[in-house]
Amino acid sequence: MFLTPVLIIVFNRPNETKLLLELLEKVKPKYLYVSADGPRLNNSNDIVDCAITRDLITQKITWDCELKTLFRDKNLGCRFAPAVAITWFFSHVEKGLIVEDDCLLDLSFFNFAEEMLNFYEHNERVMHISASSTIKLATNKSFSFSIYPAIWGWATWKRAWEKFDISIPDWMGDKEKRNLPLHKRRKRIVSYFERRFDAVYNYTPLDAIEGGSNTWDYQWNYCLLKHDGVAIIPQNNLVKNIGFGSTATHTKDDNSPWANRETTPLTFPLVYPQKISTHKTDTLLENEFLNIKTTNIFYRAYNKVKKIINSIKSN
Repeated sequence: MFLTPVLIIVFNRPNETKLLLELLEKVKPKYLYVSADGPRLNNSNDIVDCAITRDLITQKITWDCELKTLFRDKNLGCRFAPAVAITWFFSHVEKGLIVEDDCLLDLSFFNFAEEMLNFYEHNERVMHISASSTIKLATNKSFSFSIYPAIWGWATWKRAWEKFDISIPDWMGDKEKRNLPLHKRRKRIVSYFERRFDAVYNYTPLDAIEGGSNTWDYQWNYCLLKHDGVAIIPQNNLVKNIGFGSTATHTKDDNSPWANRETTPLTFPLVYPQKISTHKTDTLLENEFLNIKTTNIFYRAYNKVKKIINSIKSN
């Protein structure tokens, strides 16, 4: 029985949700919270898939637990549904794990997250515990720190989430005054995040239809930067994202290097870093991010040229 509260966020993916529930059955969370967004307007597939997904909650959760659900009739979308779900979660608990339906956690993450939540509970600077790790540090430490949180399976505290504001009202002032630690990073990284923060700051309801800034995770990254917060990054990758593909909202490229990454369990007892320092981890994460972005640009350009050539040949 796993005693730290767990929130799962689901929508219209019964197959992925089934796999996630089968995973959770192995650890049997005592306190389980489930939030489900409503079907999109005039989307008959959503009506069916959302209903099937919700039925799985009662069918698959057979272990002894305190289950609380937040099932919405109307669709809030990718920007508001997760944020509202997390706020609802922390209206009931002081700390916990958060996982969306397309993220399969390595079982060692549960114990890792629980230990981190307890150890750093009163350290205001530590705001996030990631399951995802895409780098390997040349160290024997079990984890490191970064200014970049990963939200594919993670954990945090109510005291950290209370600082979150999805509208990031201070962004333009921080951008003008260069108040954030982000501005000490490389120009390409700064430019990337400035564009993303601009987009979510200038969000309009039209974005909910067209995509773009219809998200919440950049605002959470901004929240860490704003409050000089850090995320814990495990030495090993502890989550596999199985949600890449054409039906996804943001992660459509199933050939992405970030899709379906293998996991490796952490070993216990954990080896702790001597101090909170982010520079080495931040640099490695930025290097990988920039390399993958560059590779993807060439990959997309190659595919476009290939399609044009095939179209010409077929004519």
